[in-house]
Amino acid sequence: MDNVTTLDALCAEHGIQITSRRTDNGPPQPPRGDIAREWWQRGPTEWSVTITRSGRKPIVTTYGMGSAHKGAPKRADVVACLILDAQSGRETTFENFCSEFGCSTDSRKARTAYLACVDMNAKIAAFLGTEREAFEAAAAEY
Repeated sequence: MDNVTTLDALCAEHGIQITSRRTDNGPPQPPRGDIAREWWQRGPTEWSVTITRSGRKPIVTTYGMGSAHKGAPKRADVVACLILDAQSGRETTFENFCSEFGCSTDSRKARTAYLACVDMNAKIAAFLGTEREAFEAAAAEY
């Protein structure tokens, strides 16, 4: 079984569903420069995604995809992304987060990103419960 199938099969086994709605808001802040801005405005899509699992509080988030990705977000893609975000906010300090991602500790944007990862860590912990480790292993291989 390949890695994509493994993570998606794990989601299916645990009744994880995804619904998505394209928001057409585009990226929140395009990269600098006219060429990059034009490319981002033509290509990426932004989605409002809800991930559900019976007996658990749904996770609602924004999910962006680059221009090479067509169609709605796939369940395994979203789950893997959220798990990685959650891991970035788990058992670390803001200073370590900045060091890991090359951000300045004086940056408000970096602080906002860090706090979003900390928040996602709490949501993923509640959503996946005791199966979190299995999902993290599958996401690492994804």
